[in-house]
Amino acid sequence: MVVTLADIARRAGVAQSTASAVVNGKAAKLQIAKTTRERVLRACRELNYRPSSSARALATGKTFSIGLVCGGLHLPYFAELASRTMAEAEARGYRLLISTTQWSHEKELQGLDMLLGRQVDGVLLAVAALTPDTAEYQYVTQHRFPVVSFYRSPGLPTVMHDLRPGVTEAVDYLHKLGHRRAGIIAEDANPLKVAPFVERCEQLGLAASVRRATKEIADARAMARELAAEPDFPPVWLVGSDYLAAGVIRGFRDAGLDVPRDVGVIGCDDTPMAAYMHPPLTSVRQDTGPLAARAIDLLMELMDGREPQATPIALPTRLIIRESVLPAKKEC
Repeated sequence: MVVTLADIARRAGVAQSTASAVVNGKAAKLQIAKTTRERVLRACRELNYRPSSSARALATGKTFSIGLVCGGLHLPYFAELASRTMAEAEARGYRLLISTTQWSHEKELQGLDMLLGRQVDGVLLAVAALTPDTAEYQYVTQHRFPVVSFYRSPGLPTVMHDLRPGVTEAVDYLHKLGHRRAGIIAEDANPLKVAPFVERCEQLGLAASVRRATKEIADARAMARELAAEPDFPPVWLVGSDYLAAGVIRGFRDAGLDVPRDVGVIGCDDTPMAAYMHPPLTSVRQDTGPLAARAIDLLMELMDGREPQATPIALPTRLIIRESVLPAKKEC
């Protein structure tokens, strides 16, 4: 027997017009309550309802698909962000198409071409911040399709994490533990992480060391081995991601150093792996759930024809303290 919207409405206990709005991705626009939307979607699952994509497209002029251009899903933070984004899209009746680029500018353009060729209704960008001189930025602005970036990009609607509070809290924590020298290992010397780190170190009188890293865990391991061979390297390090922090910890251990007894390490992201590392990793939390939800909400508004928000939406970060840093050793 064919399941109809009337069947869905009866199962969910709502009007057929409400069920139609949820199924057709108009729940946010019509301000339908989240609990109501969840009841309708649950009824769809229970009755195995599959709306006709072609019928929906004809009725609405939409494909009910969203694109995500992402640098690399092998990185835990981006895998989690993609998963949360997919869940948020599906909760609004959309499917998520993902193009991974391995941080290649050429592949970013190819990914955008592919997604627009699939007639997605909007695109999310989880790649490096775009500047007006890049081909990707010019592509986005010339084609004029709904787009939201997860990194601050001039003139583009943005939902991002504000790393300053979390990084500042990390330096404050090190200072409180008595450390007077600290280093940061950040991907391509990421200014969103490096700038607040160096500024807070200067304010508190800590000597700061900055090291540039790639996004590869093997390179982070090699860098830690090299640091351990230096005569007077800082005893605590903030690392640009939990993923790289795992490589740094392994590299220090290769050199015969214990974490946290001999050297302390703080990660950044607070992905689920952080709590299960040895030792459990202190990390700057970037919560992907609220980030994905806000980005999808903003993209939906743009897809409905609303004017883009000029000011980036910045979500706060904070330090999650575990066991990977100890108080400073007393100077002899």
